[in-house]
Amino acid sequence: MIKIFRALMSVCPQGEIPFWPLGSFDEYHHWSPHIKVFARARRGMPIKIAPFFAKQTQDAVLTAVRPRGNPMTTHRLTIKELELNISICGQGSPLLLLNGLGGLIRAFDPLRKELVDYTTITFDVPGVGKSQMPRWPMRLPRHADLIAEMLKQLGIDKADVFGVSWGGALAQEFALRYPSMVRRLILAATSAGPVVLVKPADIVDFFGRSKSATLRKQEGPRNSIQTLLHFGVRNGMLTVNPRTYYHQLAALVGWTSLLRLFRLRQRTLILTGDRDTLVQMYNAHILRRTIRRSEVHVLKGEGHFFVVTSARRTAEAIREFLCQQHSDEEPAPMGEIQRIGKR
Repeated sequence: MIKIFRALMSVCPQGEIPFWPLGSFDEYHHWSPHIKVFARARRGMPIKIAPFFAKQTQDAVLTAVRPRGNPMTTHRLTIKELELNISICGQGSPLLLLNGLGGLIRAFDPLRKELVDYTTITFDVPGVGKSQMPRWPMRLPRHADLIAEMLKQLGIDKADVFGVSWGGALAQEFALRYPSMVRRLILAATSAGPVVLVKPADIVDFFGRSKSATLRKQEGPRNSIQTLLHFGVRNGMLTVNPRTYYHQLAALVGWTSLLRLFRLRQRTLILTGDRDTLVQMYNAHILRRTIRRSEVHVLKGEGHFFVVTSARRTAEAIREFLCQQHSDEEPAPMGEIQRIGKR
């Protein structure tokens, strides 16, 4: 360990020390609020974190939770004149993962690590990460149309669909527009609308304050929107492009599935955290009363980011739900996904 540390020191700029990465995401999440670097005099210069190793620390944390044994492949597909960045991982029946507001592909890494027995497909929605930014904001139905075309190009006729937060609204819209392509539906930390999950003013305030040195002192309560955004951006799970958030929020303006959910025939699992202050538990019970064949699973002690902070418990609930056998339902498809597009 000492030899490795000395090697790192040898390539650091003088007066800086490398920030040593912790062993797992759970450890990083637990300790990161308490980690401090104390300024010490070293050859008359203050000690600070080397920017290169600060970035390496973030990458190491995310690498620690990447699925092992089943290589993750990325593809670039052009769908309706938009280039999308798509990630496929694991082996088994297809499970489509739809991300929340500003969510990057890597936000699902902890969950995918626990679901290696499924072929998980996720992507950066238009404007997020490495996917092309549309010229104008897209409404939610158009996002659903893109997903349908993406699955067709991948050779997937039917899949289980998981959506969290903003992605949960998209999952509802997709299941309503393309019911034959959805076997089962899982909705996490989401609602039927028309509630706006995040106000544009919150985004402006967050990215305005993120440039100041007093950000950490102004974070606020643990489950506030500012704290959630800071947590996601700090860990490389949320985009830092404000325009992306405006586009996604515009997709939700005036949208609701409340008067259409009775049409859903898919068995549906609704996941919620009892400490979620952003999308409170009553939203899950509204969904439960509106969707005919649905059930609610409450994750005790969890807030809005339970898909990340409690990935194992989330995966267990998903697996138990998807493994249920029903005589009136088709078995999960096991066909091979067409690995097309540019790596």
